[in-house]
Amino acid sequence: MSQRINYSSITMIFKAVIIATVQIVCLGCETAENKLHVGVQSPASHLRVRVSLDLLPDYRNIIVYNGVNRFHIPNGYGENDWRIYLNDSLLAKFRHIKTNRNNGHEYHFFVFQYAGKWFVDVDIRGTDAVQRRIEFTRPDVIK
Repeated sequence: MSQRINYSSITMIFKAVIIATVQIVCLGCETAENKLHVGVQSPASHLRVRVSLDLLPDYRNIIVYNGVNRFHIPNGYGENDWRIYLNDSLLAKFRHIKTNRNNGHEYHFFVFQYAGKWFVDVDIRGTDAVQRRIEFTRPDVIK
């Protein structure tokens, strides 16, 4: 007596294994969300602070904070150029290098005045962490 192979059962099992494998792999590819926190010391106001971002080469001049609302920060790797404006007349800028677009970060910016000058403390938390203090300057003096 010969045995008959049920190919439709084998095909269904094979498809189920492929689908499960793809789902497991995709769970590891999920992109983490970026978060933004902006703090301002008196006498400045949140309304006077604006934050924009260039994710080169894909996005340019993305407004992520306008003094009132926080907007989505796209995930991009490579050169992320940040600009923080105060009173539309002062600017602090810096570059953050991200090594993987799937890594989310928390961006903490605190604007304050010290000895008659304005500064922003930058604290980026995540895989590509950065901490620095940047002095605001007039845009026409920035090199």
